Amino acid sequence: MEDLKKELRRQYQLLYEQNDNILKTMFDIVLNADKTPDSSDGSPTTEFNFEPEFKQDNQFKNFRQVTDKIIEKLEGGYYNPAWHNKSGMGKSGETLFGLDRKHGGTLNTSSEGREFWRLVDQNKNKEVWRYNYMPTGSLNEKLRNLVSSILGKSYNEFSKRYLKPESQKMVESDPRLKFHFAYATWNGPGFFQKFANRLNQRIENQRILDPTKLFKMSMQDRRDTVIASSAPKIEKIFNS
Repeated sequence: MEDLKKELRRQYQLLYEQNDNILKTMFDIVLNADKTPDSSDGSPTTEFNFEPEFKQDNQFKNFRQVTDKIIEKLEGGYYNPAWHNKSGMGKSGETLFGLDRKHGGTLNTSSEGREFWRLVDQNKNKEVWRYNYMPTGSLNEKLRNLVSSILGKSYNEFSKRYLKPESQKMVESDPRLKFHFAYATWNGPGFFQKFANRLNQRIENQRILDPTKLFKMSMQDRRDTVIASSAPKIEKIFNS
């Protein structure tokens, strides 16, 4: 029995990697079979009661995990144009974890946004908070939780507003697409809507349902915008 379980587990992982939806469903039926009495004669059925070693959706269990990855791989730490004067930051205002105090709009005026910048003002100083500085300890946790709450609410709002129901299900089921649209929340509602319209068209009109293909096309969408540099960075996250 143990050898059979190991073989089924191995086949299950391979199928997830190959995105073979029909065979995945067949294996799900086998792997999720419970040891329950058969209604016909009361005899127990065969039990395969174990969790697969690999699940495609287990990389980001909540929006805080997405937030941490975006901060670490894409957005970075603190920037203050009055202190750091980095030409590469363009017209960006005071920024931390990708939240721009000058251009963030309602993200900054929400209760969480006001608390975020209150904590920044209470703790920042020019000597320690140098370019790309990352807060530490309990302050870091508080600030990250606030950013996660601020952008998480926007992600949910934009998803409902711009993604069609079938597209929403596709995005939530694939960590690559979810990350793409989560980061589009940082990029702004205009980018989110543009990317959503493209995905809606591919799923509804062209009936492209392969998440790997949709992710590759979504990265091309990014390459066709002024935020083109974000595409290879996102791809690298999922290729590593």
